[in-house]
Amino acid sequence: MSKTKLLAAAVVALFLLNLAVLGYLITTNKKTPPPPAKVERGERPPRHRDALVEQMDFSPEQMEEFSGLKAAHQLQNKSINDQIRTKYQTYYGLLKTETVDQAVADRILSEVSDLHQQLAASNFQHFQDLKALCTDEQLDQFNGLIDQLSGQFRPMQRSGPPPKGNRPPPGGPPPPEGPKPPRKN
Repeated sequence: MSKTKLLAAAVVALFLLNLAVLGYLITTNKKTPPPPAKVERGERPPRHRDALVEQMDFSPEQMEEFSGLKAAHQLQNKSINDQIRTKYQTYYGLLKTETVDQAVADRILSEVSDLHQQLAASNFQHFQDLKALCTDEQLDQFNGLIDQLSGQFRPMQRSGPPPKGNRPPPGGPPPPEGPKPPRKN
């Protein structure tokens, strides 16, 4: 086969392949969602940030007061989060020392726990302040919003393989269904 015939066959094959791909794309008609908006670190996506405003239907006066509350709340939480970050850096920095002073590690961990408690209290107070802004007609929307947001504050679900005690033996059958055996510590 000459080079010309081989080249012509390759061009025809590629043309047919392009037609097949185009046909597939047209017939599947999958609409892909737009990519998520780029969000800077520490910011919430617009849909979360604006959901409150949309759901509550605040008046201009309420919006102005809410903006002030929101700014103060974010400033307070930023300060607490910065302190938490610094404490964690100090805490994990202890691992670089020759021997870890457990009393110091426990104290720092207790301080981190206190800061997390302050953060939770700050968020709770912010929503109390928000509730105080609401009219009687808006309280139903507020309660619905709290139900919606409370799902975001649940503990994170763990993913990955089960703990060692709950794993099937290598090459063996899976564990039986039913109650799980007590954990060994």
